[in-house]
Amino acid sequence: MCSEWRDSFVVFEKWAMENGYQDHLTIDRVDTDGNYEPSNCRWATWKEQENNRSNNKIITHNGETKTVTQWSEFSPVSTSAFTKRIEAGWTMERALSELKRQHRSKHNAR
Repeated sequence: MCSEWRDSFVVFEKWAMENGYQDHLTIDRVDTDGNYEPSNCRWATWKEQENNRSNNKIITHNGETKTVTQWSEFSPVSTSAFTKRIEAGWTMERALSELKRQHRSKHNAR
């Protein structure tokens, strides 16, 4: 944490109020490897925080960069299924849209 915030809550509070503080938001570092300081912090939702983690898998497709979770957010496919499909070499379109196939058991096939 930067010394100006560590040494004065009033300074931190002033920054917070001028930079979008709201009760439902949490402080987030824009660069997760950087310090907690005015130039590297913002107020974010939990969802924004989750998408800003340093261990997220990032995929760029058609010039758009998103986390795996963001790519699969509006897809009928779970995040884990999408990840496995991409790792198996599926195209983005197929990985995000193809529903899981229902296997028919021998017992049900007549």
